[in-house]
Amino acid sequence: MAKRNVVLSVSLSVILSAAMGMGANARSHGADTDKLLDSAEQSYQAQRWGDAASYSQTVLSTDPKNGKAHNILGRIYYRQNKLDLAKGEFRKAIEADPSLGEAKYNLGVIEFEAGEYEQASQLLDAAARKDSSNSEKQFNAGLAYSKLGKRDKALALYRKAVSADGKNVQARYCLARALQESGKTESAIEEYKAALALEPNNVDVHNNLGVALGASGKSPESNAEFETALKINPSYSPAAKNLGYAEMHTDLGISYFMRGDYAKAFEEYRTALRIDPNCADAHYNMGLLYQQQGDPAKAVGFYQAAIKAEDKNEKAHNNLGAAYSKLGKLDLAEAEYRQALKMNENYKEAAVNLNKLLTAAGRPTENFGKPEKAKKPDASQQKQPKPPKQPKAPKPPKQPKPPKQPKPPKPPKQSKNQQNLQQNFQPNGPQQYMMQPTPQQNGPVGFP
Repeated sequence: MAKRNVVLSVSLSVILSAAMGMGANARSHGADTDKLLDSAEQSYQAQRWGDAASYSQTVLSTDPKNGKAHNILGRIYYRQNKLDLAKGEFRKAIEADPSLGEAKYNLGVIEFEAGEYEQASQLLDAAARKDSSNSEKQFNAGLAYSKLGKRDKALALYRKAVSADGKNVQARYCLARALQESGKTESAIEEYKAALALEPNNVDVHNNLGVALGASGKSPESNAEFETALKINPSYSPAAKNLGYAEMHTDLGISYFMRGDYAKAFEEYRTALRIDPNCADAHYNMGLLYQQQGDPAKAVGFYQAAIKAEDKNEKAHNNLGAAYSKLGKLDLAEAEYRQALKMNENYKEAAVNLNKLLTAAGRPTENFGKPEKAKKPDASQQKQPKPPKQPKAPKPPKQPKPPKQPKPPKPPKQSKNQQNLQQNFQPNGPQQYMMQPTPQQNGPVGFP
């Protein structure tokens, strides 16, 4: 969407004097000020920052409280990435002229970009109220309220933005998202379709429309939108995730792993993580692969990533403990085993691993899992008198025993640590990915 530049209106009050000569001078000064401000604005639009600043400073030399000159200086500093100076000029502009909506808007943009959403929402809302026909200002105020979780206010402002400019694609996109999050799925679908009519190749809109269609039970149409997004941009990961590609590659990697083809398993896990960097199963199984190949240091990083993506992952905690144990970090290993058992006190592998660690350290072992409760005797199960003995049937003749088969040779003994690791190797199957819309725009648009 093209950025809209704000043209400053000229409304400079003239101070009348009882002396006509002084009044004439004041009008002449006002005319000069207007010309200087116009020149400053034209230089700013032409990106001649030095000239724009000189004209603004000339105005301020005779009128230090000219809000418009301070506002132009603030915009110049913003373009030069001198944000503290820009904020200072915008505040001076607001102090000089509290009705100057442009300065409030500009300061609101900076506060938004700094993550100060509460202050940004107040400033941008004030600017939006001052200029209710400006779609961009309504939209940006809505973004600020959305960041604060004030969905109703954001929704109302997005509606105003679309009403002011039906071609504002970003406003329609965010309106659809707000409707979708409010459970108004059908209305969201209509807004996404309206946005696509304006911008057919917008992959974010295709992806989110797919999510909305899926939520309304229209799976074929949903998948078609994800596939369209990938045709437009084959590397667009949200659509690939929503189609389950990350889980598909993880599952394929597991099959290669179980067959011992670790090179192919590695490639499949890596592809899954390229599609979805937060895929817990792919991280887990990549860690498992490194652990199997005797590289526990690399395994640790992947197990940690799996836990970060899915905290209640008892297998990842257990295997992370085994990797720490291999690296000699026994205190960390113990903590991970205990965390796994905290999640599932009947997790046999974690209990075995922890007790081996305790035994090696000369500490007493511990019992885990819920003991079975003793059953109370049932009255119906009281001892009954024994029935009379029946005569025994005659025994059949003995059959000759088959010749003994030779026993297979025993495998060579493994170290405790190797046995321990074998117990930990349990590939984690793919889990259903919950489809989510892509994030909203990061910040306001159209800074003048």
